[in-house]
Amino acid sequence: MLRFNADVIRADCELLRRAADEQDGGGAHRHPGPRGMAPGEVDALFDRFQLPRSLRAFAVRREDVAEIARRSSGSSMSGNPKELPLEERERMLASLL
Repeated sequence: MLRFNADVIRADCELLRRAADEQDGGGAHRHPGPRGMAPGEVDALFDRFQLPRSLRAFAVRREDVAEIARRSSGSSMSGNPKELPLEERERMLASLL
């Protein structure tokens, strides 16, 4: 979702960069800036905060993807800054397995 929304969440990216810099004690690492996040910067952010890159870490199986995408409709997507069709959510989830 960070990659999908990068062009419209510049202020949020800046907050993430500042939080990471504070954690580093001054910013020894390159973090996302106010122009959005490049794919490598998203990966660096996941590394920095030791976040899993695969849904397998959450025991998600391929057969779960359609249901997870369907359940992500409604309130959980209401705060997303861009429209994300069900088919695209399914594709994104499947790519993370």
